[in-house]
Parts: sequence; structure tokens; C-alpha cells
Amino acid sequence: DFAGKTVEEILEKTTLQEAAVLEVHELRSGYLKNENGRFSFVPFQTTLQVSPLTSFLSFDFDGDGSEEILVAGNYFGVTPFHGRFDSFPGALITNENDIILGDDLGLELTQKSVRHLNALKVQDKTYLLITLNDDKAQVYRVLN
Repeated sequence: DFAGKTVEEILEKTTLQEAAVLEVHELRSGYLKNENGRFSFVPFQTTLQVSPLTSFLSFDFDGDGSEEILVAGNYFGVTPFHGRFDSFPGALITNENDIILGDDLGLELTQKSVRHLNALKVQDKTYLLITLNDDKAQVYRVLN
């Protein structure tokens, strides 16, 4: 019923007069950096901007005593006009400036829609469980 109509044709005039107008000025993915109690937005590098990021896992993947961040994503719930956002292979953020793409880690996440990342310990071995939308879960053994 709403196809092809303007917002004025859909909503009553009084509703529009009372509505708040919000604007978006930043669409990049990133994080908030805490510098002595003041937060600033830091966008991720371009390699992390190709698809929506839907899951993050903080874990010491390399056994050095500090945690890295594994990030994954992609999203298929868009209209055919836009196409799927499926080109992100996942990535391991080792520090503020270094990113290792999933392809280089042995992960196969392009053309997959990642929903959850979990680290599991089974008999003193660590595994990465990747839950996908409309697909079988993937399990990888973490070698560090």
C-alpha cells in the first residue's frame, strides 16, 4: 500500500510536525577509543569496510598473553537490486594497526553470513565455532 507514496501521503500532518529529524553522518564501522575517559570514534581500516560486521570474538589466538579480536560478518538480507554483502573473508585484528584477513588464516567466510563466533575448549584443545545463517556451522582447531 505504501509503494510509490511520499511520507506526507503515508503519515498524518500532525505526526510529521511532532517527528524528530535525525541525521546520520558516519556509516563506517569502527570502535570507540578510550583516552583518559574521553571516547573518540576510530574507523576501521578500509579492508574491514567491505561488508557489515556482525560478530566479534576477543581471544588470545596466538598464545602471547594478550587478546586479539576476530571479526566476521556479511549480510544477505538486502533486495536483489543491491546484491548481497558477501565479500568479507573475516579478519583477525592483532593490534590497532595490524589486520590479518581470514583467507590468510585458513578461514572460508566469503559468501557466508556469519552470526556468531565462539571459542570452545574440549580436552585441553581450543576450537573456533562459527555459526552461519542458513548454513552448517564451521569448526576450526586453534593452533597457537
